[in-house]
Amino acid sequence: MISMDRPSYKVLWNIRPQDQAIRGGKDLTLSHKLEEFLRTQNEDPSEWAYAYLLTSPCMNDHNNNNNPLAFWYLYSSDKELTALILQLDTSYGERRLWFVRNSLQRQAKGSSYCFQGKFVKDLQVSPFMPLGSDTSYIVDTSDPCASTDGRVSILITLKKGNKTLMTASVKPHSPSLDIPTASTWSSLVFLWKWWWVPMATVVTCRILGQAAKIYLTQRKKIKVQTREEPIKTVTAKPARTVEMTLERYFSKILQAAVENQSHVDQVKYITPGEHSPRVRVLRSNYAVSIPEALSQSTNLSGSSKICSEITFQVISPAFYLRFFHYSSPSAAMDSELLDDERTRMVWCSNPEQFASMISVHSVHIPPGSADWRWRFISCLRCRPLATNYEHRTKFQPFGGLSTSDYWVLQNCTAAEQKEYRRALLRVYLGETIGSIPFGSLTDNLELFGLSRDAVLRIQEAYLKTFVALLGIEIARQAATGSSAKIMLASLSLTGLNIWACIKMIF
Repeated sequence: MISMDRPSYKVLWNIRPQDQAIRGGKDLTLSHKLEEFLRTQNEDPSEWAYAYLLTSPCMNDHNNNNNPLAFWYLYSSDKELTALILQLDTSYGERRLWFVRNSLQRQAKGSSYCFQGKFVKDLQVSPFMPLGSDTSYIVDTSDPCASTDGRVSILITLKKGNKTLMTASVKPHSPSLDIPTASTWSSLVFLWKWWWVPMATVVTCRILGQAAKIYLTQRKKIKVQTREEPIKTVTAKPARTVEMTLERYFSKILQAAVENQSHVDQVKYITPGEHSPRVRVLRSNYAVSIPEALSQSTNLSGSSKICSEITFQVISPAFYLRFFHYSSPSAAMDSELLDDERTRMVWCSNPEQFASMISVHSVHIPPGSADWRWRFISCLRCRPLATNYEHRTKFQPFGGLSTSDYWVLQNCTAAEQKEYRRALLRVYLGETIGSIPFGSLTDNLELFGLSRDAVLRIQEAYLKTFVALLGIEIARQAATGSSAKIMLASLSLTGLNIWACIKMIF
């Protein structure tokens, strides 16, 4: 009926490790992922001998049910509930995990809640709820392992300062089923009642519908909050193939910039990895060749070396798409790193020093830059997609190839250049052609939690439906024998199919 850790098509429901805790990691077990997350919080996993996970399973190994909330109950060796991990997944594809210990001093008389934890709300979940340092969640919960039937009661309170903005509760409304000890009849009854729920529950559509209802009926009474880019403690949405491809070339450019400068000893580069942030340490050739003692004496004598290490973290993989729109890496950093914090998709411990360091020097124009394929890329290049908050640094259009393009031409193989060009082609075509006709509408739908990717998928579904209906009409017109109508309909169908292919590429 249900499986854990090792998903199987032979069961109805699966609890997959890649859907829980830190992103990805399908080869890890749930316990391994829990231990890994606890270490990122500077906690000792051996402090907790038991864990109880309250989450929503996926249907037959297909993640068709967006699970917005999950709870990890952590127990000591004495089976005492001492800590809680709250996992929140947004409809934007982002994930946030909070770790908190029990702050409830004494259980109130007559109350089932034995645990209380407070989490700072630092992630945009709803456009109708504020975001700030004084906004927090307070979670009160009972102990699910203390009751004989596994019942649990959870109360979530959203507060702004001392003011309560909203409360939500999670409570069971029917008896639970203990699968190992359940009889065949009780299992069949449970399946009869619940087999359709994961398939029929599309959380994103329900959220979108309720958000639209609130916005249309209450927009004069409520203030819609503009969505900021997530902070570095948030797990970014999964990277698309084109973002993974462009990340490789960004890392090559970054490595070359670090190796050929003497202002910083090393850069700790953190990317949104599969199941944990991948950390790469890039060292300057100057730091490698000069002994440490000599380096310190040079610093004391007034050298231009400023710091020994800079940490640079990419929060969202969408940064890699934006980076290659600019004329140079330094121009990209001016807009993406040194601009308004609400528009940033990266974080750096020393932004000004990093922005000045990443400039690529001594790039000459290779003969291959006159190739028509590179000129086509140059013609398609446009400004990056607008963020919800406007950048203070305006995008400067330019002609020809960018400094990054020239660097790839100069330092990469022919196969790598082809891969790089194809990635840029997918990005630029998707942004120029793929946003028709919903280009301006996409930003408005972000208010309801529907990301641009989701809008494009919906648009693609409508497009395929329209093509199918047009095909039926073509067949009907062909039966009349009108050659002009057949030719016009065929050209229309060809154009729509090309458009569909372009959007599928993106």
